[in-house]
Amino acid sequence: MKRLLRYLLSRRGLVCVNYAIVAFIVIVGVESWELLRDAVHNAGEIGEIIDTVAVVLVAWGVALEERGTMMDAFGAYAAGCPEVEARADRECHIYGMAALLLGLFMEVAVEVVKVPDSVVNTVGIESLLFGVGIVLMLVAAILLVRMNLELRRIARTPCPAA
Repeated sequence: MKRLLRYLLSRRGLVCVNYAIVAFIVIVGVESWELLRDAVHNAGEIGEIIDTVAVVLVAWGVALEERGTMMDAFGAYAAGCPEVEARADRECHIYGMAALLLGLFMEVAVEVVKVPDSVVNTVGIESLLFGVGIVLMLVAAILLVRMNLELRRIARTPCPAA
């Protein structure tokens, strides 16, 4: 278990998980965009898709934000280049916070549709609210790709001499 966590938290592991999440988002994003054509009849299914992706983003965002703490706890830092790991931790914190917030706002978009119309009348704007959730999902995918590019750039950074 410790070995698996070390790999997942390594820069290479983060890149792999990010690409897996991006692939998942693209697949469900295309499906939910098609369902959006008839949002009223597909509200339950669209809501479930957006909620599922939101939960993944919230969980992954928290894990990314706390990468440094977990790397310390598992003794998983590579020896010899703490500056590079510190930069990776900083990027993970920033992108993790973004993923967490995007996931939470996606959940808000879905939950507003679920509120009874006598409280918040969403009749006629379900497509708009779900569309916002889908757009946030795609923004999250783009940010994860950008994070991967940043992690790869960091990995190519030479270690300063001790």
